[in-house]
Amino acid sequence: MRSVSARLLAITMMCGCGAVGTMKHDGGGGSGGGTADAGAGGAPAVDAPGAGGGAGGAPADAHDAPAAACNQASPFGAPVAIAGLNSTSREDGASFTADGLNAFISSFRGAAGTVDNIYAASRSSTSQPFGTPTLVTSIMMSSSIFDFAPRISGDGLRLYFASTRPGTTTSHIFLATRTSLITDFGAAAQISGINSTADDRDEYLTSDEKTLVFGSTRTGGAGGFDLYVAERPGTGAFGAPTPITEINTASNETLPVLGDDRLTIYFLSDRTGGKGGSDIWMARRTTPTGTFGAAQNVAELNTGMEELPLALSPDGCTLTFAAGLPASTDLYQATRGN
Repeated sequence: MRSVSARLLAITMMCGCGAVGTMKHDGGGGSGGGTADAGAGGAPAVDAPGAGGGAGGAPADAHDAPAAACNQASPFGAPVAIAGLNSTSREDGASFTADGLNAFISSFRGAAGTVDNIYAASRSSTSQPFGTPTLVTSIMMSSSIFDFAPRISGDGLRLYFASTRPGTTTSHIFLATRTSLITDFGAAAQISGINSTADDRDEYLTSDEKTLVFGSTRTGGAGGFDLYVAERPGTGAFGAPTPITEINTASNETLPVLGDDRLTIYFLSDRTGGKGGSDIWMARRTTPTGTFGAAQNVAELNTGMEELPLALSPDGCTLTFAAGLPASTDLYQATRGN
């Protein structure tokens, strides 16, 4: 997502989706910054997909989130660029398989530099940089369609993403599936029961694929983009989305990132009280189905530029986000201390 004002302009143009003062953008398509560790994936393996369901078969059983390996009250440490994934263009989405070896990103690095597309990259171990990202051509429809906000399942077989492809009035949330890691994804389809006639995007799923949070401009919200959540108890379709009313404001809230324990949510907002532009905010609750408390600005990661929360490690300690100037955001990770 662009800074909210820039991105809202991009939305009108059918376009896809932060910066840290001490960050250095790596600028090339190679290895700028430090090497990402398990925080760039490293989730526990999900169970095998179940059959059926409006969203293409999620894992049959939920698994418990691992115990926190950090002090959740401590600030994030200095951000580190994710080696191998950044370019001189804009990167604004990132997701990782459970073993941390495969990344799916959205980027404007294509020849024209004006369309957001989804790319895949892999590495041999979590201590190594990712190889050069390659375009995921099997889900593309045309060179003018924006595909962004990739969310890959832990086993690498289901790719959720937002798109402006035909059949949508703005952008909607889609799912493409494949049968193995060496086969192409099949044709993408809208996720049943989630999309509206408005703009629906920036989806994020917990590792068990049973809780989906996303941003939407649908009617009935507080104003601008608002956060919504949908649940499914098994492997079938998601239930009707409901607004996260305690977080939504008349400003824009989108790009939600929900921890696997469902207790912490990060999101983008341009509300007052931040450092300018689009900032990363967070809120916590005491039970997985309770009400979130007051939102807090994640001040140590925000600046007057652009910050976009993208993914959270299963232990809740490492946040993946994009940051920088709107035209050239890069992918970073930051980890909470002990």
